[in-house]
Amino acid sequence: MKKIIKSLFWTPIIVLILFYIIIALMSLSEWWNIRIKNEKNQYAWGTTNENSWIYETPNLYSNVMLIEGFLMMLLVIITIRKIYMKQNFNYWLLTCLGLFLLILISDNIR
Repeated sequence: MKKIIKSLFWTPIIVLILFYIIIALMSLSEWWNIRIKNEKNQYAWGTTNENSWIYETPNLYSNVMLIEGFLMMLLVIITIRKIYMKQNFNYWLLTCLGLFLLILISDNIR
């Protein structure tokens, strides 16, 4: 019985952490594609198609992606470290959620 309760507790936490890792890696991948690989011609830059504010210039977009990816990865690493050290990790996981919501909101501002 304890094993089932333990797995019910840890399964959503592990899924959330994996989700946040994917979000961080996607942001860092976007930064890599724009800044390092110089694949700027694949996006509609500027105010065309009512794009978000981050699509104003390739430089702005890559900087925002780097900051978002780095912050999310940092928070995930701290959360995993807190879990490993058997300390209270709930606030760090909640901070990851807050950053994710902030990313969703800010990326949809026109």
